[in-house]
Amino acid sequence: MKNYKLTGLYPYLVLFLAVALLSPFQAGAQVVAGSVHVNQAGFHPASSKLAVITDDTATMASVIDSSGNTVFSSALPESEYWPHADEEVRVFDFSTVKTTGIYRIQLDSGSSSYTFPINRDALSDVGRIALRSFFMIRSGTELTTELAGPWARAAGHPDTNVIVHESAAGPVREAGAIISSPGGWYDAGDYNKYIVNSAFAVYFMLMPYEICPACFPDGATNIPESGNGKSDLLDEARFNLDWMLSMQDPADGGLYHKLTSKRFSGVIMPADDPAERYVVQKSTAAALDFAAVAAYASRLYHPSDPAYAVKLLEAAKKAWAWAGQNPAVAYQQPADISTGTYARPSDDFADEWSWARVELYLTTGEAVYLEGWNPAAQSGGLPSWSHVGPLAWLSLANAVNAPADLQAIAQDHIRIAANTLQGAAQQGYRVGIGAYDGSLNDGERQRDWVWGSNGVASVQAVMLEQAYRLSEDTAYLDAAVSNLDYLLGRNPNGVSYLTGIGENHTMNPHSRPSQADGVVEPVPGLLAGGPHNGYQDDKDCEFDYINPAPAKSYHDHFCSYATNENAINWNAALVAAAYLVHNSVGVASQLQTLSGGWHDPSHSGEGLVMHNLEGRDSAAVFWFTYDEVGNQRWFVGVGQLEGNQLTANMTITSGGRFGSEFDPGDVSRDPIGTVLLTMNDCDNILLEYEISGEVGVQTLRRTYAVPGSNCTVRN
Repeated sequence: MKNYKLTGLYPYLVLFLAVALLSPFQAGAQVVAGSVHVNQAGFHPASSKLAVITDDTATMASVIDSSGNTVFSSALPESEYWPHADEEVRVFDFSTVKTTGIYRIQLDSGSSSYTFPINRDALSDVGRIALRSFFMIRSGTELTTELAGPWARAAGHPDTNVIVHESAAGPVREAGAIISSPGGWYDAGDYNKYIVNSAFAVYFMLMPYEICPACFPDGATNIPESGNGKSDLLDEARFNLDWMLSMQDPADGGLYHKLTSKRFSGVIMPADDPAERYVVQKSTAAALDFAAVAAYASRLYHPSDPAYAVKLLEAAKKAWAWAGQNPAVAYQQPADISTGTYARPSDDFADEWSWARVELYLTTGEAVYLEGWNPAAQSGGLPSWSHVGPLAWLSLANAVNAPADLQAIAQDHIRIAANTLQGAAQQGYRVGIGAYDGSLNDGERQRDWVWGSNGVASVQAVMLEQAYRLSEDTAYLDAAVSNLDYLLGRNPNGVSYLTGIGENHTMNPHSRPSQADGVVEPVPGLLAGGPHNGYQDDKDCEFDYINPAPAKSYHDHFCSYATNENAINWNAALVAAAYLVHNSVGVASQLQTLSGGWHDPSHSGEGLVMHNLEGRDSAAVFWFTYDEVGNQRWFVGVGQLEGNQLTANMTITSGGRFGSEFDPGDVSRDPIGTVLLTMNDCDNILLEYEISGEVGVQTLRRTYAVPGSNCTVRN
């Protein structure tokens, strides 16, 4: 028997399997598929919490804890029709349940949900398992048992002997020449690698790092690079960026569109694939998408690896120059190649030009990159690999050096897109997907219900979170949470579309290494493409879909590449969504609880002013009080938040003078003691202190909260 080391992602799978197999609920509960739909990955204590009920015989729903106690109950509302699933639904809101634990939802009809946790790490665990899946799909990498558990495999596709296809031939690299282009991620369920989709995926992987670098420390995902003193996320993204750099022709700066075999490989492990590999045609889309993401990455790598940042920027400029000389080279599939294209039938590359312009400008500060650009003509909406223009708006909205006028336009585009999504999230399954579909016709495949609809839902969650970040309107954040809920179980199929997460998760993704490895459990962290009724796989697969309604047209079968394939662009968007929403929910809950003024009514002239620091689990504490002889004094500290407690080391300043005689050189800061603050409810804090050798306890009441916030105790 193999002795697997429980590192990396493996413990998360074990944890969820343990919940599924050992939960005390399982003995007596009747889980009825299709009747109680809930996020099986779980909820942050401070987030909104909804379940969707399709059991028309039930009148009451209750939340039951692991001891069998009912912690919340309510009558179910009137049903409403949701056309995307062609069914009547009722929404059960149990957002008031905030205590950490394992729960299920029980209906008075006897039906029960799958179990789910409530804890502060529920969404970050989703982000972590989705992020680590990229290590599991690396090309040319051995996955050891220590790092990959039962999904260990030999290295395959080293790509050190790649053939230059005749479509990619140039004056220096002729047709048939051999080049080296190792590394990178397998794009989807196949073993090929594509620049266009890689650029989109790397952007979304890096986006949460730009907003919260501290959220991605070294060692967080246990990959081969862990322990090198750099962020695991940057290490993982670099593994693919290095491959993308190798796809640039050093002679002219152009980018090969893809690295592929001539045909899709069979269902075999990477090391068993004998097919020759080719780089195929240079394209304008590949050059511009590469220029954009390389310039973007250059900004983020510069603090930790300035040499690598320079390398990325130089490569981006060369790709930009090639595109300038070749502004309309669309990818054309050669007759002897039949793998994916990542190309649109007709394309003026306006989106690609806009994205590349903005990223190069933000990185270099050189206005030349914006010359000839008309922002008013650039479309908004939701980004995708085929519509990258909105990525320019996301970057402008978050960049500290963006011109104010462009940043204002960018923020407007984000709000407009989010408003449409937030409106859709008030209906049916309370999800943004379907917002752009308009009226539904029988059997018609709608705009949102496309191949990779779960990727659409993930991108929507990112846009909603960004709108919340701009406005602090929690309606956007609740809608973003809802989109994640949908992906993780609160959907008409009652399945968590993320492998390894939830009691009832996707088991048979269209992934060659996962299918061929002989392991019953799929490779963890892969997001299934999701339901849609395009039926592109109908001619190849001998099965019927569950339902022709677009939200139900899903089949958990390897053959269903139209609904059950994984792809790096969908997974990267989920990484961004999970981490960003997790961070914003945490920050929002902190702002709603600690930030504000506090005092003990029996201690006149004393009190605390606290403020949570944005994007971090910490808060500044200002304690105005007296010294031992009765003089007014201030104690100041920054504390770390752990659950509902804050511990802070306090200091005291001395030596300064008021007004014109102030000299910063006279000021000293000396340790004075520590405080422990425990929030009991929204309006009461227990203060335990040791200051200048004196130990004491006070109960503080809230004097004011942050305007516009709703108090929520953080567990």
